[in-house]
Amino acid sequence: MAENINDFLPYTSKGQLFESMLCGLFMTNRHGRIVYWNSAAERITGYASKEVLGRDSSFLFEGEGESEGENAVLEICRARTRDGKPRSLATVMIPLGKPCGSVEGSLVYFAEDTSSRLQQGRPRDCPEDAEEEPSPSTAPLEQEYTRLKGVLDAMADPAYICAPDYRILFGNRALEGIFGSREEQRCYRFFHGRSSPCRNCPMARVLAGETVQEESFYKGINRTFEVVHTPFRAPDGEDAKLAVFRDTSDRKKGQMKLWRQANFDTLTGLPNRRLLHDRLQQTIAQADRDRHAFALMFIDLDRFKEINDSLGHAAGDRVLKEASQRMLGCLRKSDTLARFGGDEFVVILQHVKGRQAVSEVAHKMLQSLASPIPVADEQVQLSGSIGISLYPDDGLEGESLLKHADTAMYRVKKRVKNTFCFFSGEN
Repeated sequence: MAENINDFLPYTSKGQLFESMLCGLFMTNRHGRIVYWNSAAERITGYASKEVLGRDSSFLFEGEGESEGENAVLEICRARTRDGKPRSLATVMIPLGKPCGSVEGSLVYFAEDTSSRLQQGRPRDCPEDAEEEPSPSTAPLEQEYTRLKGVLDAMADPAYICAPDYRILFGNRALEGIFGSREEQRCYRFFHGRSSPCRNCPMARVLAGETVQEESFYKGINRTFEVVHTPFRAPDGEDAKLAVFRDTSDRKKGQMKLWRQANFDTLTGLPNRRLLHDRLQQTIAQADRDRHAFALMFIDLDRFKEINDSLGHAAGDRVLKEASQRMLGCLRKSDTLARFGGDEFVVILQHVKGRQAVSEVAHKMLQSLASPIPVADEQVQLSGSIGISLYPDDGLEGESLLKHADTAMYRVKKRVKNTFCFFSGEN
């Protein structure tokens, strides 16, 4: 079962998963009272959200209504709609609960059951309709799946039912529209192109009665989905799994865009000061755990202000971008080059073996900056001043390492420029 009914409530706002569905959907709390009612539910039943919130869900159904238990249940129910006309609803009820296993509420999908004569105002067991009952040759399982398809096919989100041996028993139209025809495939082959079940497959947990929510990236269609896997009792009595997808690709892209804006410099594409501090803290924690040293370099571009003032800001931006790429080319993938601000950069040099190794990297970076940079028909000559602090010799915290590297850098700028020096107490 789901951890908590509140886990599902964030998705009930306009434009989110439940409001985009074509089938009706409502949620109840542990007392059976309705806490959410989507737009499709209003359309199908005629009841507005404000009329049903807080009411016991039993008012909607004649007879027993919703079933109780820990598995998803398919039922055909006779419903009371606002206009007084009888409706037959095919419903799928999914229990929501607590980690201890107690039911805390339920999630109910429903759509009109077009195969039932209840839509004509007569109950399906009406005597005069006996001769019209389905032929005994019609498989009961096929009849139940026909009703279930009416519910799941009304959903705008992909959904499927899977057997314990990973066979996809049913996939709705949205699933096939996005992933293609399933052709009775195993789920691991259909979704991931694998020849065996996925390492973290939730099937065993679901068959044990747990509802599992996960986020997965599907390479074949380059999309990210949030998937809720729920225990499901198939019409033939076999335990199975019902999975409902929610496409989170656009949300993930939006989140990634905001994250990049908050953590990366827009001009150079390098980590900014915020991300630098985060990586510095991670580097310190790892160095402390593994007992290794690292170096911090504080780099200032010499004469950059003169270049920016004489050639303009566009030229200055061009120089910053070129300089950052040149310095980046001198580092390993495990190292970090960040733009600290203006014409200042900071390098985290991982796993260093003595000052000589650090000096070699510093020399290489200064040489990369020395080559002229073509800007607006000009050949701009650039150099840099580098101050270096070492962990753990020059400090055990990020702020002290930055301060000491900055102090060493200013010593270079005041004396000779275009070189580097290590921090010492004499700085």
